[in-house]
Amino acid sequence: PFERSCSDADCIVTADPGKVQAFIRGQGWIPEDEFNLYNGDRRLLFVSPGGNKLDVFINVFSMCHDFDFTGRIPPLGYAVYPADLVLTKLQIHEVNDKDLQDVACVFLDHPVCDGPDPSSKGEVIKGEVIKGEAGINAGYIAGLCAADWGLQHSLVTNLEKTIAWTDRASLGSAGSALIHERISTLVARIHGQRKSIAWRSRAVLGTRLKWYRDVEEVDG
Repeated sequence: PFERSCSDADCIVTADPGKVQAFIRGQGWIPEDEFNLYNGDRRLLFVSPGGNKLDVFINVFSMCHDFDFTGRIPPLGYAVYPADLVLTKLQIHEVNDKDLQDVACVFLDHPVCDGPDPSSKGEVIKGEVIKGEAGINAGYIAGLCAADWGLQHSLVTNLEKTIAWTDRASLGSAGSALIHERISTLVARIHGQRKSIAWRSRAVLGTRLKWYRDVEEVDG
């Protein structure tokens, strides 16, 4: 049920943008020169000879909400931590079924943990023993939400939509129940986090004031 085609990839780097651009060009990818000229300090676009797109964010993943990846790049491997992966999907205001499918897939594959950082020795959440950030770090996500009412509203709304998607999909009762349980654990952790004064002040206005940034689709 999670199988789908992929024609593009998103990357996050904390290296010098010039070196990043030179490296990717050296792999045969074609840069979007005009876009990269005006946005190259924060975002770069490339297209492969076969037409696949590569979207590279420099330090900060900036779409409907911003996520600073300074200190968040895993020391090994090609993928970001599961918590950061779901954040990049859950922050989307006009979320679609493809995005919800991706979120559900991450929750099916990764348990929810509450480790404060990648070096933690492990946490036990509902019988699941997790080391560091091998799971979805609920403590990290809850901390971000506690400082930003708008981010929390976007995330919790899309987590509820993810549960609704699993009810429509053919995942089997065990798969759906596991995703429900893990999402419920994360939502409870978010709601239970002590909120900042700024969060409480912003919560008074609620959805009467726009809480997200509009993002224009960029065609490579």
